[in-house]
Amino acid sequence: MAGAPDLGKQARKFAETLSELLNRTVCDNAKVVAVLHANEEVVVGTLLNRQELLSEPVRMRSRARFSRIWLDLSCRLFLNEEGYLTVRTSYCGIYLGPEHEHTLLHYDYERDKEIYTEAHVQVDARHESLEQLLRELGLRDRLRKLHLPVGGRRF
Repeated sequence: MAGAPDLGKQARKFAETLSELLNRTVCDNAKVVAVLHANEEVVVGTLLNRQELLSEPVRMRSRARFSRIWLDLSCRLFLNEEGYLTVRTSYCGIYLGPEHEHTLLHYDYERDKEIYTEAHVQVDARHESLEQLLRELGLRDRLRKLHLPVGGRRF
């Protein structure tokens, strides 16, 4: 169709904008890539593996002498009925450790989620008082298992 929005072009521009934003703010040399998947969806992510469509964390700037902090971004995008680039799912994780082996937290968004809120944060941490409350309620999950809602689609 003439004049139809180009999913690949919009996604590449989005990836370029994310790369520039990260490198101006919290990272050095972060590379965000867009890969067209099945002509109806694009996967965008940090250090994206083009075959497996999986992102890899990039190192963030830090003044810490020994500890390292990492950022992992990925999302699946499509064009909505009006031709706007739209997020189907997204993931943003913050990791610690020499090789990003310890999750600190992650923010997830899944469009049209039914079981829990579309947008939520999970923190991989311990909190003695919260764990006591959860035990009293018959729940054994730690804080990292809780989905903390941060709002819906446009919160």
